[in-house]
Amino acid sequence: MRILIATDGSPYNRSAVEHYLAAPFAADTHVRIVSAYKRSDPMMATEPMGALREYDAGLDSEAFKQAEAAANYAADIVRRKNIGSRVMTAVIDGSPKSVILKEADNFAADLIDVGASGHGFGGHLLLGSVSQAGASPANC
Repeated sequence: MRILIATDGSPYNRSAVEHYLAAPFAADTHVRIVSAYKRSDPMMATEPMGALREYDAGLDSEAFKQAEAAANYAADIVRRKNIGSRVMTAVIDGSPKSVILKEADNFAADLIDVGASGHGFGGHLLLGSVSQAGASPANC
C-alpha cells in the first residue's frame, strides 16, 4: 500500500492526522508525507536597499519552516505507530491542490489522506477546498 498524506499543520489537519495515523498500517506500507507552501509574490518593485526582498525572503523562510514542521510532526506519528514502514517527507513550493495531485502521481499513491482546514462553508466558497479539488482528478 502506498499512502500520500498531505498536511498543513492547521489544528483541524493535525487532528485528522493524529486520528488517521492512530491505527497501524500493514507492514509493507510506504508513506509519503507532503506539506506544500506558497512563496510570497513580490508586492512591488524591490527597493534600492533590498528591504522588500529581505521581507519576502523572511516570509518564505517562515512558510517553509511551518510546512517542514507539519510534515515532520506527521512523520513522527507514523514512525511511532508503524515501526518498519517506509516514511518519506517532502516540503514543496506550490499550490497545495496541484502539489498533492502531482506528488500522488509521482509516488503512485493508492490512497491520499487530506484533512479539512476547518474554514466552514463560507471559507470553502472563498478559499476553495483542497480536499475536494484533489478528490475528483486523482488517479487513486
